Amino acid sequence: MADPQENTGTFESADGLKIFYREYQAVVRAYADDFLVHDRVSARWFTEIVRSMEDVNRSASKVTVPILMQLAGDDHLTNAARSREFFDRLSVDDKRLHVYDDFYHEIYNEKEELRMRPLADLETWVRDYGSN
Repeated sequence: MADPQENTGTFESADGLKIFYREYQAVVRAYADDFLVHDRVSARWFTEIVRSMEDVNRSASKVTVPILMQLAGDDHLTNAARSREFFDRLSVDDKRLHVYDDFYHEIYNEKEELRMRPLADLETWVRDYGSN
């Protein structure tokens, strides 16, 4: 039985990008009420974010702090395979990767019973890291 609080589907953006989404009414309301959320980005923002991603990818071997990566396995906005490649290039010993196969982009905005998994993994990592 479908969850009446959930709306799942796809839409195509003006530039032809196919967006997959899973919305929950409470999350949608929170976004709508947040004055910091907007639906526009500038060309400068786009070029800077691309440049920053390239810089980070080139510098993966220079990371020296413990790192936790949590990836949505069904994310159609970011490239999980590229994120895994980045993770593999990290030279730091204390690194953890969790992939949540059926999750979309925002792993902490899934239904409560789903988001408890990434939250528990985060809590474990923080607890483990704090004891080092």
